[in-house]
Amino acid sequence: MTYFINNLKRLYSNLRNSEVHVQAKLDEIKPVPDIAPFYVKKIDLNNSDEVASWVEVMNDAYDDSEINLEQALNLLTKHHFLDDTETFLVFDENKVIASVSTGIYRSNKQYGGVFRLSVRKDYQGKGLGKFIILHGFHHLKNSGIKYGESVITSYRETSIITHFKCGFKPQFDPLKIIHKNSNYNRNFIQRFRANKALKSAMKIYSANSR
Repeated sequence: MTYFINNLKRLYSNLRNSEVHVQAKLDEIKPVPDIAPFYVKKIDLNNSDEVASWVEVMNDAYDDSEINLEQALNLLTKHHFLDDTETFLVFDENKVIASVSTGIYRSNKQYGGVFRLSVRKDYQGKGLGKFIILHGFHHLKNSGIKYGESVITSYRETSIITHFKCGFKPQFDPLKIIHKNSNYNRNFIQRFRANKALKSAMKIYSANSR
């Protein structure tokens, strides 16, 4: 019985963490919107106040985030499938209100991605989600990267739709996906759930774009 329950828990975890993939040519994405009076700067990893502010905004943005200062530098400098990672902070005067990290796919250097997108709860709904996505991908484009791919957990529908607003499109073809987690190829249910989430988000986006 315990074995059966553990297998059910593992299956549920895999489904909840199903990944969806969206892609774009970076010379075709939307321009970066003006967010004045807010401004952006690259994080200074030697500035303990900026690192602490990044931890604070990440934990504020996500209810399930429990990052601490000891983990921060490792998370800010290493990624399991992206290289050359950089992180940018969005400020309202001296307060960090959002952040985005960028990197280049280890398996295909023509592709870049953004990750650990965060916006403080009291600043959400102001267009900052769209801004940080576009800021990150335009930074990659200006660095010579041609294509973008985002890997998004399937239940984060708002993030998927925001990528559509930025000019990204769903990628359903496994042969064209740059990064796939270890379950993607062998777990049909996970792929089905991921594709269903993409189609649902696309339907909402299309309805709201009319």
